[in-house]
Amino acid sequence: MLTDTVANFADIYKSFKENQSITSVEACCKINNILPRFKIDNDFASMNFSQLITSMRGTCSDMTALTIFAMRALGVPVTFESTPKWVDYPTGHSWNAVRESVGNYISFMGTDSNPYSQLFTFTM
Repeated sequence: MLTDTVANFADIYKSFKENQSITSVEACCKINNILPRFKIDNDFASMNFSQLITSMRGTCSDMTALTIFAMRALGVPVTFESTPKWVDYPTGHSWNAVRESVGNYISFMGTDSNPYSQLFTFTM
Protein backbone atom coordinates (compact mmCIF):
# COMPACT_ATOMS: atom_id res chain seq x y z
CA MET A 1 0.00 0.00 0.00
CA LEU A 2 2.66 2.53 1.02
CA THR A 3 4.86 1.73 -2.00
CA ASP A 4 1.90 2.16 -4.38
CA THR A 5 0.91 5.45 -2.77
CA VAL A 6 4.45 6.83 -2.99
CA ALA A 7 4.59 5.79 -6.67
CA ASN A 8 1.27 7.57 -7.25
CA PHE A 9 2.66 10.71 -5.57
CA ALA A 10 5.70 10.57 -7.86
CA ASP A 11 3.41 10.34 -10.91
CA ILE A 12 1.33 13.27 -9.68
CA TYR A 13 4.43 15.37 -9.00
CA LYS A 14 5.65 14.66 -12.55
CA SER A 15 2.26 15.68 -13.98
CA PHE A 16 2.38 18.95 -11.97
CA LYS A 17 5.82 19.75 -13.39
CA GLU A 18 4.56 19.04 -16.92
CA ASN A 19 1.41 21.16 -16.47
CA GLN A 20 2.38 24.43 -14.77
CA SER A 21 -1.14 25.86 -15.24
CA ILE A 22 -2.79 23.48 -12.75
CA THR A 23 -4.45 25.36 -9.89
CA SER A 24 -3.92 24.57 -6.22
CA VAL A 25 -7.53 23.36 -5.98
CA GLU A 26 -7.09 21.02 -8.98
CA ALA A 27 -3.83 19.73 -7.52
CA CYS A 28 -5.52 19.23 -4.16
CA CYS A 29 -8.29 17.14 -5.74
CA LYS A 30 -5.80 14.95 -7.65
CA ILE A 31 -3.85 14.17 -4.50
CA ASN A 32 -6.92 13.73 -2.29
CA ASN A 33 -8.36 11.22 -4.77
CA ILE A 34 -5.43 8.84 -4.24
CA LEU A 35 -5.27 9.12 -0.45
CA PRO A 36 -6.79 6.13 1.35
CA ARG A 37 -10.31 6.49 2.68
CA PHE A 38 -10.24 6.48 6.47
CA LYS A 39 -12.35 4.71 9.01
CA ILE A 40 -12.94 7.05 11.95
CA ASP A 41 -11.46 5.43 15.05
CA ASN A 42 -10.81 7.53 18.14
CA ASP A 43 -8.80 4.82 19.91
CA PHE A 44 -5.56 5.44 17.99
CA ALA A 45 -2.64 7.51 19.29
CA SER A 46 -0.99 10.14 17.07
CA MET A 47 0.78 8.55 14.11
CA ASN A 48 3.34 9.55 11.48
CA PHE A 49 2.74 9.55 7.71
CA SER A 50 3.74 5.90 7.16
CA GLN A 51 1.53 4.69 9.99
CA LEU A 52 -1.44 6.77 8.83
CA ILE A 53 -1.22 5.69 5.19
CA THR A 54 -1.02 2.00 6.12
CA SER A 55 -3.54 1.90 8.96
CA MET A 56 -6.23 3.90 7.15
CA ARG A 57 -7.94 4.65 10.43
CA GLY A 58 -7.80 7.34 13.05
CA THR A 59 -9.45 10.56 14.13
CA CYS A 60 -10.51 13.45 11.93
CA SER A 61 -7.29 15.15 13.09
CA ASP A 62 -5.34 12.17 11.71
CA MET A 63 -7.18 12.50 8.40
CA THR A 64 -6.30 16.17 8.15
CA ALA A 65 -2.68 15.52 9.18
CA LEU A 66 -2.22 12.85 6.50
CA THR A 67 -3.68 15.24 3.95
CA ILE A 68 -1.31 18.02 5.01
CA PHE A 69 1.70 15.68 4.86
CA ALA A 70 0.87 14.66 1.29
CA MET A 71 -0.26 18.05 -0.04
CA ARG A 72 2.58 20.13 1.38
CA ALA A 73 5.18 17.59 0.22
CA LEU A 74 3.90 18.25 -3.30
CA GLY A 75 3.71 22.03 -2.87
CA VAL A 76 -0.06 22.45 -2.41
CA PRO A 77 -1.03 25.18 0.13
CA VAL A 78 -3.27 23.27 2.53
CA THR A 79 -4.11 24.20 6.12
CA PHE A 80 -5.47 22.53 9.24
CA GLU A 81 -8.66 24.02 10.63
CA SER A 82 -10.63 22.97 13.67
CA THR A 83 -13.27 23.81 16.20
CA PRO A 84 -12.99 22.73 19.84
CA LYS A 85 -16.69 21.85 20.11
CA TRP A 86 -19.76 21.44 17.93
CA VAL A 87 -23.07 22.91 19.05
CA ASP A 88 -24.72 19.49 19.33
CA TYR A 89 -21.66 17.29 19.89
CA PRO A 90 -19.33 17.27 22.93
CA THR A 91 -16.05 17.05 21.03
CA GLY A 92 -14.37 19.10 18.35
CA HIS A 93 -13.72 18.45 14.70
CA SER A 94 -10.93 19.22 12.25
CA TRP A 95 -10.76 19.56 8.48
CA ASN A 96 -8.53 20.97 5.75
CA ALA A 97 -8.70 24.05 3.57
CA VAL A 98 -6.82 24.82 0.36
CA ARG A 99 -5.95 28.35 -0.73
CA GLU A 100 -7.13 29.12 -4.23
CA SER A 101 -5.46 31.69 -6.50
CA VAL A 102 -7.78 34.59 -5.56
CA GLY A 103 -7.08 34.13 -1.83
CA ASN A 104 -10.17 32.25 -0.69
CA TYR A 105 -9.79 29.16 1.46
CA ILE A 106 -11.93 26.23 0.33
CA SER A 107 -12.74 23.74 3.08
CA PHE A 108 -12.71 20.01 2.50
CA MET A 109 -12.28 16.83 4.51
CA GLY A 110 -8.96 15.32 3.52
CA THR A 111 -9.14 11.64 2.49
CA ASP A 112 -12.93 11.98 2.30
CA SER A 113 -14.18 14.87 0.15
CA ASN A 114 -12.67 17.33 -2.32
CA PRO A 115 -12.82 21.13 -2.29
CA TYR A 116 -16.13 22.48 -3.57
CA SER A 117 -17.92 19.24 -2.66
CA GLN A 118 -18.96 21.03 0.53
CA LEU A 119 -20.56 24.44 0.77
CA PHE A 120 -17.98 26.24 2.90
CA THR A 121 -15.76 29.00 1.46
CA PHE A 122 -13.86 31.42 3.67
CA THR A 123 -12.26 34.68 2.58
CA MET A 124 -9.31 36.04 4.54
